[in-house]
Amino acid sequence: MSEDLFSWAETAPRARASDPSTSHAAAERVGEFSHAHFGLILAALRHRPGTIYEIGGRAGLTHVQVARRLPELETSGHVAPNGTALGPTGRVCRVWQRVER
Repeated sequence: MSEDLFSWAETAPRARASDPSTSHAAAERVGEFSHAHFGLILAALRHRPGTIYEIGGRAGLTHVQVARRLPELETSGHVAPNGTALGPTGRVCRVWQRVER
């Protein structure tokens, strides 16, 4: 994985000034696991696109963990939306694909 993703992720804002202290505490700990999540998500997208649920199933992460990291991966140019599909709840979900760099 490229160093630019790690450097961007280190400075990405993760809590708003108006958020409660618990959100700020959680945001401070993201660096402890975000790099591992980036790698797992990108590996899960190596061969085919997927929704947050599909990516989570392939990566061994929850759909919430995947959803939190995808905007960072999109901003850094590593993933992009690729249509929509129904998720297990019956709601429409974005389908994500890996962008080869």
